[in-house]
Amino acid sequence: MSSEINGISGYSSVSAQKSPESVTTNPASSHPKSAGDSPTGQPAVETVTLTHTTTQLRETEASLAGISVVDNQKVEQIKQAILEGSYQIDSERIADKLIALEKSLSK
Repeated sequence: MSSEINGISGYSSVSAQKSPESVTTNPASSHPKSAGDSPTGQPAVETVTLTHTTTQLRETEASLAGISVVDNQKVEQIKQAILEGSYQIDSERIADKLIALEKSLSK
């Protein structure tokens, strides 16, 4: 059986709130007695507690989804400079960055 929690598959459907929330389930007593049953013969009660962290994670994920990893304005400036023939390659800077990268990888 598949359930969902805030759009995430495999969990019971529970809405996340800013304050902790507990959900208690008590399986129907028509289920046969199993090893998880209490000594009184009643099915065991399962409790799930969600904190406000769930909501914070979802909000952070949503805000990060809107951030571009590429600076489109800079890309356009470089394209324009290349088209105009005015783009200068700083080979010394590139070499320094490659050396720094090599050093960080060898640690």
